[in-house]
Amino acid sequence: MELNQVLSKLQYLESPNYLQGKALESDRDSGHIFRKALEECGLKGVYVLNGAAFDKSRGNVPVVYVCQADTEAQARQIHRKVWNQNVVPFVLVVSRGWIRLYRGFQYNRDEQDAFRLVYNRKCLNRNERKIIYV
Repeated sequence: MELNQVLSKLQYLESPNYLQGKALESDRDSGHIFRKALEECGLKGVYVLNGAAFDKSRGNVPVVYVCQADTEAQARQIHRKVWNQNVVPFVLVVSRGWIRLYRGFQYNRDEQDAFRLVYNRKCLNRNERKIIYV
């Protein structure tokens, strides 16, 4: 599944709370962390809670990392690295054949610790989804 399709379905592309590109690198509180994740984790964007909308002294709070991987082994490696950062509660890893949602604050190297979101074209057209816990 294409990354932009996923982002569109989640309505992230239209959201001011979804940071990508230069906005990630220049984030005042977490830019240095996001830059590291861009280099090592296939990070494509971050969904944040915008604290500054309520109080100018508050920064963005990362909620979901959106990453891209080619293989399941690579997705597990991304999960481990994001867990090691201890920054974000959820990690969404997108590949052409699957989407995985990991817990960002929990990692178990011996188990598959992700929700596997399985989509096919029929489901996308009908806005249905299947979630399989793996």
